[in-house]
Amino acid sequence: MLNINANILGAKGRRLPYPVQLNPVLYLSKTNGKFVTSVDGSDTYVNEWIDPYTGKKATQTTGDYRPKLVSNGVEFDGADDYLNVSAIDFTSSSFTICVAIRVSNISSDSFRGLIGEDYTPGSYTRIYYRSGIHNEIAFCNRYNDKIEMPYDFVSTDQFVYLTLIVDNSIDIDNVEFFINNTSIGVGDLANTESIIKKIGTYNDNTGVHYGYLDEISMFDRVLSRFEITDIFNYTKQLKGI
Repeated sequence: MLNINANILGAKGRRLPYPVQLNPVLYLSKTNGKFVTSVDGSDTYVNEWIDPYTGKKATQTTGDYRPKLVSNGVEFDGADDYLNVSAIDFTSSSFTICVAIRVSNISSDSFRGLIGEDYTPGSYTRIYYRSGIHNEIAFCNRYNDKIEMPYDFVSTDQFVYLTLIVDNSIDIDNVEFFINNTSIGVGDLANTESIIKKIGTYNDNTGVHYGYLDEISMFDRVLSRFEITDIFNYTKQLKGI
């Protein structure tokens, strides 16, 4: 297991945040990231959320769709806010996505998108959580080519840390969710490359996340169990999980 406090330094002699030590495709952090913002009244909106270690960014150039920059992360309004990450060229058949998530509210039997991904022309996969009639599902499953997790595992009171792995080197149980470093189950997803396009919504801009996101790490490989534990421990210190 790696030491999350190890003195691994970047080019300028700074200690790198632990997720960066694992070479993510994209790392978005309120604490360690950079922002280009605009102010409207008393609110500060995110135009660009920049990963300073790779120079890659999540962007939103349309005014009404911009999430807010707040003290504990980036806030999505549940109506139309999202961030576009299509420019990072994230295409992989096996990957890991980690995100600190807190919800504001959710109505019965509603869908809330976390990640929108394209994988074949004319269709898309959605990574989302759902409440209502499906909230008894205590595992991730394949649901009309969607990756689904139960709303039971997210919180309005504090952040929880979600880790999703998709391992297409295997055919069965190739998807697994972890909440706060505990596996909540496995499921199946078609063996195909995924192209991540959006954060906070589906690709068709429905099912928008209502709440906060922070500490988003995207990897084009499957993290080991040791790495999953270490990245959780690092994030737990930042977000008070």
